[in-house]
Amino acid sequence: MRGFQSDLGAGRIVAGPEHLAGYGAARGGRDYDDAEVSDSELWNVHLPPFKAAVDAGALNVMSAYMDLNGIPASGNRWLLTDMLRDALGFDGFVVSDANAVFKAAAVAAKRGAPGRTDRAGCGGGGVEPGPATDGSGPKDRRGTSRAAVRRR
Repeated sequence: MRGFQSDLGAGRIVAGPEHLAGYGAARGGRDYDDAEVSDSELWNVHLPPFKAAVDAGALNVMSAYMDLNGIPASGNRWLLTDMLRDALGFDGFVVSDANAVFKAAAVAAKRGAPGRTDRAGCGGGGVEPGPATDGSGPKDRRGTSRAAVRRR
């Protein structure tokens, strides 16, 4: 983090780890496949690099685009809020990877299970656009909007 990121301002960049979490444990090592990861493996293998990045001052984290233990990682309330923000103390912003939020909605709709993304904390009736990215949504400890940033 320290090698890339400095004080925010014009001409500055932010650095952050990706793909939270369990991406390296995808079934068969295949991209986009889900991962079933025990709590022990998650906390002892997959999360320490993210904790180190948070402790080093990472201002963003990229969520994984696969399912973690049956829930899309990009809409997993436990992973992104309870673990990342509350347990690890992250107060920056989270970005999704490769349109993961919209892909999760499409898969849930195709399966006839929009509630799957509801349980993941993605919104009512399936994935909907997140909070306003104009700064009017929830704020972190620094007063920065906690709205998701989407890349296309």
